[in-house]
Amino acid sequence: NGIGGYVNIDRMTFVSSGGQWVIDVFLVPTMFRGEYQLKSISGLDAMGLDRRRNPRAPSGSSDAFIIGMQNRVIEFTIILNPYLPDLPENTANGLRDRIYRGIYDSKDGLLRLEFSYQGAGVVDIQGTIDKLEMNYNDAQPTLNISFNCIDPIFRGLYPEILTIYGGQFPESIQENVSTAPTGFSLEGDFTDTVETFEIFDVWNPDWKFRVDAGFLYDFVGGTGFQPGDHLKFSSNPSTRKISVTRDADEINLIDKIDSSASWWPLIFPGDNRYALNTTDFFVTHIGYSRAFWGL
Repeated sequence: NGIGGYVNIDRMTFVSSGGQWVIDVFLVPTMFRGEYQLKSISGLDAMGLDRRRNPRAPSGSSDAFIIGMQNRVIEFTIILNPYLPDLPENTANGLRDRIYRGIYDSKDGLLRLEFSYQGAGVVDIQGTIDKLEMNYNDAQPTLNISFNCIDPIFRGLYPEILTIYGGQFPESIQENVSTAPTGFSLEGDFTDTVETFEIFDVWNPDWKFRVDAGFLYDFVGGTGFQPGDHLKFSSNPSTRKISVTRDADEINLIDKIDSSASWWPLIFPGDNRYALNTTDFFVTHIGYSRAFWGL
């Protein structure tokens, strides 16, 4: 299968949230690779795309709608590798028990389903196993699994880290592989006093993310962000945050976001153009993980 016409997948791996490898399942029948093989799978395509109004969109904006996706459930059936009958855990009970142990290792019940190609990880998705059912009535025992994803988007395993020139926010972020929007992380240092910090869309300036730091006081009574303050920002749906570190103390700024006029900026497939409202900020990091509607 291809992802956006770009890469292929030939294996999926269950990994516990504690980082413990659980099982490998090969998507292509093979004589010598792995105890377990995939018989059937559904839920990898983009199902239930819908058009939703963005509650943060500026009044009258032509971009007041975003594309959302309904919950993703991946259902698949695993069989034992008939070419490897003598492996100790190449049994129906061995397969089931491996997954039980993986769920226990996660403590919170979350598992990560990682897809790879020729041994290299490509994308993953996180969720819980809602159904685990062994069928002994078939000539060859099968295990049916229903995997309920907490986020319906497949995300790249390895982040894309942008090259920063002279501490400036890049004029353009070209993303030509992703098929779905994704959040990004930003870090940098203030070089002068700044009362408010904004990230805005160059083509649609009303689309902005704004935080007011006027409440921040330094030791001589100045307000706002001060020289040397280190900002951390993330618009990734699962890790949204904005904070500033001053004198080794990290201050959470989530409650200082201007909720009446702010939306979390995303990187969309194609040409993305964002800018900052100040030149008194030295960018040290911008990164993001690619995102895909389906495989």
